[in-house]
Amino acid sequence: HTNRHPTQHPTQRQTQPLTPTSSGLPPNIQLLAVNNACRLVLCWDTVPCVHSPEELTQRFREVGLKVTPQRQAVFRVLYQNHTHPSAETVYEQVAEQMPTISLRTVYQTLNDLTDMGEILHLDLGTGSARFDSNVEHAHHHLVCEGCGSVRDVEADLDSLKFNETLPTGFRVSETEILVRGQCEHCLAQDQKRRSQDQHSKAEA
Repeated sequence: HTNRHPTQHPTQRQTQPLTPTSSGLPPNIQLLAVNNACRLVLCWDTVPCVHSPEELTQRFREVGLKVTPQRQAVFRVLYQNHTHPSAETVYEQVAEQMPTISLRTVYQTLNDLTDMGEILHLDLGTGSARFDSNVEHAHHHLVCEGCGSVRDVEADLDSLKFNETLPTGFRVSETEILVRGQCEHCLAQDQKRRSQDQHSKAEA
């Protein structure tokens, strides 16, 4: 996946300005790779989060949707959440506060938020749909095949070229990139496991 070239939202959110470092990149930006002049930049905690629970409550009322304590609990879990959670993850976290909530209510609330443009519904091949609060900035995703964690990544695609001519009359509306691999934690765990296996074989 992803981004939907950027979704315009009726309410513009305030974001913290980024301060460039000597390398030309803000401190929370990491250059991942440069290949054929295409640049991937990993970023974290730089995107606007979903609206506050109070703002979402007001937005639901404005469009005529029912506001319940269960839905407000979902709003609270999503607020300042940059992990691209699944509905099941949201449900588990909400259930800690409100054990009577149903998974169906969580799904319905997430679907309503998606329809309103507050979050994005992502199919990243991790087994469950994921939900992304970054709806205003064009970006793509890194997916760890080990733990399923998801991070936003920006890509400079100005020099991207197709090897073949696109069919006549085809107009590109969006470009999606999904980068799969292993996160630093899973890589470290794999290296530790391999080292232990080698040590066990040496002792045998």
